[in-house]
Amino acid sequence: MYTVAREPPLAAVLSPEFQDTYCATCFSEIDASQSDSEILTCDDCTQVSYCSLKCQRKDWKTVHQLECEILRGTSQKMTVTMRLCVRVLLSTIGKSDIDGLETNYKEFRSSPKHNQFLSDVLTIIKASGHNIFPKSMDNNKMIAIICTVLCNSFGIIAEKRVEPIGSGLYVGLAKHNHSCASSCHVVFDGNQAILRSRDRQYCKNTTISYVSRMLPTFERQKSIRNVHFITCRCEMCLNEDLDLTGLASKCQTSKCQGFVKNGSCTTCGKSALIPFEQSTQSTSKLLDILENRHKSMDTVQDEYRHLQNLREDYGRILADCNVAILQLDEQLAYCASEMKNVPEDMELVALRGVQHFISRLGIGAPEVTRRLYIACKCLSRLQKYSMEIPKLAVQSSLESHGEDHPISKFLADLVDEEEA
Repeated sequence: MYTVAREPPLAAVLSPEFQDTYCATCFSEIDASQSDSEILTCDDCTQVSYCSLKCQRKDWKTVHQLECEILRGTSQKMTVTMRLCVRVLLSTIGKSDIDGLETNYKEFRSSPKHNQFLSDVLTIIKASGHNIFPKSMDNNKMIAIICTVLCNSFGIIAEKRVEPIGSGLYVGLAKHNHSCASSCHVVFDGNQAILRSRDRQYCKNTTISYVSRMLPTFERQKSIRNVHFITCRCEMCLNEDLDLTGLASKCQTSKCQGFVKNGSCTTCGKSALIPFEQSTQSTSKLLDILENRHKSMDTVQDEYRHLQNLREDYGRILADCNVAILQLDEQLAYCASEMKNVPEDMELVALRGVQHFISRLGIGAPEVTRRLYIACKCLSRLQKYSMEIPKLAVQSSLESHGEDHPISKFLADLVDEEEA
């Protein structure tokens, strides 16, 4: 694959749980344990941190000198999306950068839930930003811009954490249509979005996936429908066998390695341990738990224990190929790679679910590369391990991320060191 476009965000905001550990300007990780690291926090609002004075000055000049006044002037807790809306509004004063992007204005205004959100953002702006925005920027214009953010923003993934750490608006990317079975894909380097394609030349008609392909079809379609008001019917959404595998449960035979995806176990032929409806509900519940896990965890050790308990509970009923279990195993592996003490079952934690990732999306998919990267981080902490997975990870990363991406460089160095 080839890098056909690289785009900085028009505006971007970190999620609250990452605002002290990532730079608000470039989204690079701030490591407080390094003696040469520099952590600069805004003294006035205390809601943004920076990796350098250069980044702090750039953000202040670009938008934060205005944003800071709004953050200090409101008592309402602002979500990531609210803050992104404010940043985009501030960044587009007197400009036409986002003209032509989809707004879904009528649909959002007709939705009670979305209409309440629009009202909340306007209330914050009117209360604490009335001296910032020009009078010519009336409510309807502001609402249109907020609607533009709602249906065009992207979750910014920290590739080494394998999860979104914030949200941003990318004007160029937003012009591409969605397909879960997309012809291109997007990866990130800091807050820079990188468009990777199988064709050398950029094409406006290429599609990208707006949602994670590690979600079951009904979850992907719901996510798209909530902001774009359409139902995706792409090749992946119509692949019933893939979806049944992603929602699979355990069979009634103890310790059987098979799974039930269509009435009977693929190995022993026995029926499912739980009804399909319960498997679907349990999958959704676990995915929701995983998405919100940072809100209650204090340390990586606490998080690891919490995830282990979830694995024990849900692993009794959901199959190892279930998409929620796969994401749970991925997060367990990430925690294991970050812990000071190496878990006794590190190799098991590192590799569990990897082959199911590959079977679902194939080598070269960004989701597969991230999972292989995490597996390699775990394996690199062991004294002895097979080079099969690291070599596979290098192959996948070169296709999904490109040779210049930090993940690809880490994996290539890992293989070179072991073979030296």
